[in-house]
Amino acid sequence: MTLRSRRLAVSLFVPICFLAVAEIVLRMAGYPTGRYAPLYPADRGVYPENARLAMDWGPIPYTIRTNSLGLRGPEIVVPKDAETERIVAIGDSFTDGYFVDDEATWEVVLQKNLGHRTGRDVEVVNAAWGGGSIDKELALLREIALPLDPDTVILQFFCNDITDLRGRPLDELLRYTLKVQRPGLVQRVQKFLVTRSALGEALFSRAMDRRREENVSPSDGLSRYAFAGAGDTATNLRLYREQFKTRDMEVLSEPWTDEIEELMKLYVTLLDRFIQECDRNGIALVFVYFPSYGETHGEGSGYRVNSALQEACRERKIPFLDLSPVFRRESQDTNLYLMPLDSHLNLEGHRVAARELGEYLSSPRAGLQSGRMTP
Repeated sequence: MTLRSRRLAVSLFVPICFLAVAEIVLRMAGYPTGRYAPLYPADRGVYPENARLAMDWGPIPYTIRTNSLGLRGPEIVVPKDAETERIVAIGDSFTDGYFVDDEATWEVVLQKNLGHRTGRDVEVVNAAWGGGSIDKELALLREIALPLDPDTVILQFFCNDITDLRGRPLDELLRYTLKVQRPGLVQRVQKFLVTRSALGEALFSRAMDRRREENVSPSDGLSRYAFAGAGDTATNLRLYREQFKTRDMEVLSEPWTDEIEELMKLYVTLLDRFIQECDRNGIALVFVYFPSYGETHGEGSGYRVNSALQEACRERKIPFLDLSPVFRRESQDTNLYLMPLDSHLNLEGHRVAARELGEYLSSPRAGLQSGRMTP
């Protein structure tokens, strides 16, 4: 061994020993607990089945309960009762309901609202597992929703659904299934560190807890959502633009780059496949546009992506519900998002979305008069 090699070995020995001792001590203290396992999909590609999961990996802790399909919510009866109007909601983390308990998600509130409005037995199924884009949503439609025999499917859109398609050819997107794919080396290392390593979990926990301590009341219940800076729109808008300049803002800003133009065409191509699956199975489809914090609080009244998708749905005779106007109106008096902690909806945001969806689906505007939803 050369002198240089010996020096390198000595320089690595000390930190390796330190890390090994820290790992042993933390394991004696009870780590790892599996706190961050829900960040990664179960074998079926969604949540673990029939589980109660404490989701305390993010800025606000929340709890979910899953059924035998690995979806949030109670058990789903198959085949459904002939009198039941079944709606399946498919989307990303805004449909999943990040950072709110089950009973506060817009699907649960929507089910109550529609039942009250129509006087019928309405069931709204939350068929989402956060993250991904329309390729994952197409897989959710085929593998989860269709076997449930829904009357209506809600497809939820958020602006980062466009950039999430980046670097992925059409044939790969069409082949996506909910079965867990073998992740790359970086993803495998990341998963090991935060779920199997005591030191990795402890460090990540400390970072999350510190962020929470700085902004959120330590109490449980609704006080989790009483954090500093929620009403500072100007600061939060600036923070949003900085945090999402390479994702949301690429889609919301004009003019679009050639790449965004192509990604938008790719999304619409996959949307056509989604529509075809619904048509083939006699399912009514409603496209719902969820605005980002930037769209709700930014200048102007619309963005190109909104107009492009609305036109695509009009050409294909798909009902299009844009939540942007009601979010802009309601946000003048009430905060609807978790900014500055996170860009997802808070409790009021879920209530507003559910109320608007309930009004829309139970009115002729939705174009569902042939179904049983419209009185």
